[in-house]
Amino acid sequence: MKLTRILFPALLAAAILASCKKSSDEVTYNYLTGSMRFDLTMYSKPEVIYHIVPSGVTHPKGEDLGYYWRVSWKTVNDTTKKVNVAGDGSYNMTAPANVGYYTVKAAAFAPDYSETSKTADFIVVKEDIDSTVSQTGIKLTDPFMIDNRDARRYYLTTVGGKTWSKQNSAYQGSGKPYSNSEPMSYIFGRYYTWEEAKTACPSGWHLPYGDNGTGTKGGNTSGGFYYLGSELSAITDSATSSKIWRSFPNNFVYSGMYRGSSAVNRNGTGYY
Repeated sequence: MKLTRILFPALLAAAILASCKKSSDEVTYNYLTGSMRFDLTMYSKPEVIYHIVPSGVTHPKGEDLGYYWRVSWKTVNDTTKKVNVAGDGSYNMTAPANVGYYTVKAAAFAPDYSETSKTADFIVVKEDIDSTVSQTGIKLTDPFMIDNRDARRYYLTTVGGKTWSKQNSAYQGSGKPYSNSEPMSYIFGRYYTWEEAKTACPSGWHLPYGDNGTGTKGGNTSGGFYYLGSELSAITDSATSSKIWRSFPNNFVYSGMYRGSSAVNRNGTGYY
């Protein structure tokens, strides 16, 4: 009986020591230096080809790196450079054909090191009516006019005996596109300074001001501009499934949209 009482603590101590033994299979992680960088447009037209170059990551010991890319519309990685093989890891990416929200991932790797990666998003847009933005109220059978400067088509509506464009001006001879991304010019129109706006309309057309809105609901004047300020209705951004406010009532059937803003310094620089 006494022997049992003495041996039991000894066996317990042996078990504790055994459980604390360091595993020979424990993995130590090494990390590459720096952060992955690459430039990617925020908005793209369908099937445009982009040449994307990765940068910002180096090996702590100055050794070579490999690179791979993963895009959300494919099921496999694209390895653009293997370790100790010549190349810069750049990737020729073709944007998808369909409107939508997509992601791109770039990763640098090396033996015995954790990969370093970056993921970026972009949106494919189409300028076709009711493609990127649905429920615009525009019909292909609506009357239209052509801007002779760039052959851009604008659909029209008549209210109170006056003819209006249903869409925002998208003349690319001046102004800036939404998010500085040219594919958005034909989606939301362009942002203009006051001086640019005065010449943004096609020949024979002008900005709405003064009593242009007589007879339309909710008419007001503000700083010389005419606007309609009631019964706003939402339309759907097909690329992101978000709602965008249309800036005129349904009965006016204007399909320009409030989206974004701009700020320009006196020297002409700024953001949009």
